[in-house]
Amino acid sequence: DVSVRGFDLEAPYWRMIDVLPTADLHVDTVAFYCERASEIGAAVGLYGEAGRLLASSGQSASRSCSDGDWLDVPIAPEVTLEAGKTYYIAHLHTHGTWHSARGTGNQF
Repeated sequence: DVSVRGFDLEAPYWRMIDVLPTADLHVDTVAFYCERASEIGAAVGLYGEAGRLLASSGQSASRSCSDGDWLDVPIAPEVTLEAGKTYYIAHLHTHGTWHSARGTGNQF
């Protein structure tokens, strides 16, 4: 749900959210919704419950997205998140403005 007007998030910042899948989930990409066109420097990482890095996009890179579009950031290696375990998606924003949306979050 991205129906609520979001925030203009300025660099630099770290953001980390927790996810708790209800079914096993194969992940090879992390996506961000852009309410408005954005040009940002970003990197992502996927961490397990113990804080160990499971996959990442590597170094921060310039990325752009259009109005109302999803920005896909591939990660490696591909991982399977197991149902009932908590994982953490970290987003490093190094430059630019990300025009995000807000909502109730994804349902896995």
